[in-house]
Amino acid sequence: MTIETERLILRPFLESDAEDVFEYLCEPAVNCFACMKLNSLEDARKEMK
Repeated sequence: MTIETERLILRPFLESDAEDVFEYLCEPAVNCFACMKLNSLEDARKEMK
């Protein structure tokens, strides 16, 4: 399902999002609040599938 407003689009992750998700989740400030931890780009690719 995709939700769109004038300024925002929320959609499920795609496999092509793996690098960006991995980069985002590697930030220490994100990891202290997020339960989703990825140890490698390969883990991110698997998660996005």
